[in-house]
Amino acid sequence: MKKTICNKCGKPFDMWDAQEDFSIYRRAGYGTRYDGSWIRLDLCCDCMEDLIESCKISPVSETPEEPGTETSSEYQVTLNWEEPSF
Repeated sequence: MKKTICNKCGKPFDMWDAQEDFSIYRRAGYGTRYDGSWIRLDLCCDCMEDLIESCKISPVSETPEEPGTETSSEYQVTLNWEEPSF
């Protein structure tokens, strides 16, 4: 069985961390400090909560719509977004 370790604090994942699976795996885009590198980020529950609490715009939503997108209500309020009328 593969042991996952939190990239931020170094703690081995326990049952709860593994169940939540706060992982990001993607290639860094052009113009970033890690341009072209593959990023594998695994966060335990505590570090994920710390990350969420540090955000200026909350990524948390009570609905399945993607927070922080043009369609989310938080984004519309933040930017005084108005849907165009056609």
